[in-house]
Amino acid sequence: MAVGRDDLERLGPVPDGVRAVTGVALHQLLPTCSALIHQGGFGGTLTGVHHGVPQLVLPQLPDQVFGAARLAATGPDGPHMIPPVFAWDGTDLVMMTKRGSRTVANLRRAACARAALGTARDVVLVDGPVSLREPAELPGRIRALFDRLPLNPDRVPGVIALCLRPERISAWRGLPEIPGRTVMSGGDWLG
Repeated sequence: MAVGRDDLERLGPVPDGVRAVTGVALHQLLPTCSALIHQGGFGGTLTGVHHGVPQLVLPQLPDQVFGAARLAATGPDGPHMIPPVFAWDGTDLVMMTKRGSRTVANLRRAACARAALGTARDVVLVDGPVSLREPAELPGRIRALFDRLPLNPDRVPGVIALCLRPERISAWRGLPEIPGRTVMSGGDWLG
């Protein structure tokens, strides 16, 4: 059990078979763990995802509730992308990444994904199948949107396009809007 020094003092005696430690980096500890129980901070959540450790999240704050819900919605194996840059070609959400990335490896196993757009307070989730395409296959107007970006496929070798075709879109702003947040289902707009 990794805890902060103040928490360790307040914790008191731990049961047999439990070792409480402080000052241990999660990326060093998690490869030895069969599960991760935590409050849902993004550092712990993403480190757990990176190491493929099943997680039980007990959130305390709104951003932790958001992160826990997103983690639960992705399933244990499904890729979940948070693209800093994307383009809309009228049919697909287009993103660029390196061909050897973990996301590409995951998409080769399960060609469906979820992209989270926006902020923790104002979020849009897009679920659907993803095709991997060569950037040269994309229309020039879409490639041009990536011209000045770090993963410009015309300047950076090894870039591949991820084209997510929306089948389900959920959108909301804050907790009051959670009921009825699905605006697309089965590829059809609801309304």
